[in-house]
Amino acid sequence: MPSISISFHAGTNTSISHNNRLHLSGNPNIDSTRTHQNITYVKKDIRTLYAEEFGQAVAEYNAKQKRNDRKIEDYYSKILHDKKTHHQRELIVAVGKSTDLDFTHHADRKKQILDHYMKHFQERNPNLKVYNAVMHLDEGNPHLHINYVPVFESKRGLKKRVGHDKALEQQGLKNFEEWRLRETYEIETYMKKEFYLNRRFEGSHKHLSVKEYKVLGQEIEELRELKNSLKDEVAEYTDNLEALKQEIPTKKTVLGDVKLKEADFESFHEMVKVAQAHHYQLNHFHSKTAELERREKKIAFKEKELKDRETQVTLRELEEPLQKIRSELISTQQDKARLEKENQALKQTVTEQSNELQQKNEFIKQLYSLSGTMINLLRLTLEKNPNLTMSYSFRSFILTFEEQTKRTMIKIRKFFTRENEFEASDQVSQFLSKKEINSKIQQSYDKKIQTSIEADYYYEQKKKRTQKRDYGMER
Repeated sequence: MPSISISFHAGTNTSISHNNRLHLSGNPNIDSTRTHQNITYVKKDIRTLYAEEFGQAVAEYNAKQKRNDRKIEDYYSKILHDKKTHHQRELIVAVGKSTDLDFTHHADRKKQILDHYMKHFQERNPNLKVYNAVMHLDEGNPHLHINYVPVFESKRGLKKRVGHDKALEQQGLKNFEEWRLRETYEIETYMKKEFYLNRRFEGSHKHLSVKEYKVLGQEIEELRELKNSLKDEVAEYTDNLEALKQEIPTKKTVLGDVKLKEADFESFHEMVKVAQAHHYQLNHFHSKTAELERREKKIAFKEKELKDRETQVTLRELEEPLQKIRSELISTQQDKARLEKENQALKQTVTEQSNELQQKNEFIKQLYSLSGTMINLLRLTLEKNPNLTMSYSFRSFILTFEEQTKRTMIKIRKFFTRENEFEASDQVSQFLSKKEINSKIQQSYDKKIQTSIEADYYYEQKKKRTQKRDYGMER
């Protein structure tokens, strides 16, 4: 069976102009195209209601006062400026929320439920005098605004007064909470009967405290005891009534009149007195029976309320670990997203560092090769310039440079190949030998090229001289 929540809020502040839609501008929540759909149940000036409810009581009170300063000129003004008493109350009642998934489907049902509740409100609450009541259908969710003045009767002083707690007490209710439970139960019963909708508890009404459970359980127990006591009294009254009927001896005449024996005449007078007493008891019996029925309804209501709350507590016990798992899942998903983001950033960093390292490696390799070339170039320079060999300082520089460069090349090779000192040194020596051989080959090749160039040059010169000689002879 689908479920829906019930919202029930009472307060002392109100805005009649807002409730009656006297001013529409400045409120973005109001759809003015639907304002004409609002339903007005009661629309009366609060001063008029005060005059109707308290006018006679104030007049009687003033008539008894000997001092003018104790008379009440305007009871409404007096209560309006009273710091302890509120001159009116506003009740806001709603069924469901605008965020319900089935809001459109239940919109008309909500209207019917609230309409039924409002039409029977004054009947259930004779001490709460309604002066303004309207159902708003032009906002997010259908809801009622009920403005009322709580009225109670007093034995002393002013016979009629304003007071919320006393007004509820004279309606047979202990406090506001009991009144709220009764009113919401009326809504719950109607919507379950007419539309097969269960009540869903939400927010602050979702769970009962331990203290509230104890109080509710104690009330149910007291009601059961009173119910049993009333049953005993009813049974006793029934027995007395039957006994009374048996005690009165009667005899009908031919005409149908009741005839008593003369001996029973005096006892009959005593029986009349007893009958009168029993008649009073019979009336009291009917009163007790009505009270018993009311108490039985109240017990059923209390037991259902307790059962519903116990169900909510069970759901809460199941919901708490589920909520914990949901929170952990959300946290895990957030951690996963964060780690994925960090992992992506690390991948980017690794790629950048890898590219940078590769560039450095290429540079070092080039440096390694260049170092070998430099050594061989210096050796070649010495071979081509024998005079430099005679310079001790230059030879010393060449040897020192060659030794330091060779050490650097060994370190570079060890870094890249993970070879030991001996292996790296041997490989560097071989590399330099190859460089030296290549250098000699290159030197021989260069020499041949040079010789070829010189031969070509000599040939060209000889050719030119021959042509010049031939030209002279021809002349």
